Amino acid sequence: MAWNEILAIDFLKRISKKIGDDCAVLEKGIIITTDAFLENTHFELKYFSFSDIAKKSFSATLSDIAAMAGIPKYLFIAFLYPSYLKEKDFKEMYNTYKNLAKKYKVEIAGGDIVKSKKLGITLTCLGYAKKPILRNTAQIGDKVYITGFVALSETGRLVLKYNLDRKKFKRAIRKHLDPEPRIKLAQILKNRINALIDTSDGLACDSYNLAKASKIMMEIDFDKLPIAEETYLLCEKLNLDLKEFVLKSGEDFELLFTANKKIPKEIDKIKINEIGIVKKGKGVYLIKEDKREKVLPIGYQHIINDS
Repeated sequence: MAWNEILAIDFLKRISKKIGDDCAVLEKGIIITTDAFLENTHFELKYFSFSDIAKKSFSATLSDIAAMAGIPKYLFIAFLYPSYLKEKDFKEMYNTYKNLAKKYKVEIAGGDIVKSKKLGITLTCLGYAKKPILRNTAQIGDKVYITGFVALSETGRLVLKYNLDRKKFKRAIRKHLDPEPRIKLAQILKNRINALIDTSDGLACDSYNLAKASKIMMEIDFDKLPIAEETYLLCEKLNLDLKEFVLKSGEDFELLFTANKKIPKEIDKIKINEIGIVKKGKGVYLIKEDKREKVLPIGYQHIINDS
């Protein structure tokens, strides 16, 4: 098997027992996460404003806190500062961070600035969770749920990349540029959830990671997946395979979780869909048109080589 991001993370897990969830769990309920964002890897200046970059990176980082049912408290921001970044651009980004921090009651407590050829940001967030919800606590018989839509962010990215009619894809574009971390939703649901992860890497990868951590098998019903009309339209326009697109598309930052208690179908206008069940066994399987196929952890990989 080619060396890839999943194998790299598995290697790191063997080095430290704190690696493996969306955040590291420290003493007294403290949780911490770090996320890095790099120009032309996580965002394109062709269609991201500097404010958009701040919104996306902030929300992605806080999504890790939400994925542990935590509350964010302190944020540290490190800038990779390229020569082309002007004073007004830097201030636009930082003011956006400041406004978002105020909205989510987070204190910006420090950071760093380093000269660089490309724009990059690394965010570290400290949060609190009295009882963090992990990936490894799914129970046989649990139902599988997901909030929002699957593949909506990637829909928006491709609309922007190929300069499609933005009027037809407003929700998808907003999802890609300005996702909302599900902090409040996780707090409302936390006492009903057994295992939890956020959908940053795509449904295939994230369901695989949860199933592997919990040592269970997960069956997902394709017909129950919440797919937006904009995603159907995009796949039709670009001649994309809908199933593959939905499985591998990431950066939705929704909550994927298992539970054996009653879960409402909607909270604060955010849909919550039951999409599968937890069974004894290993891996993830997709049920579609009465056929059952194994789901491989396909999705974006930061590391792929044959060395």
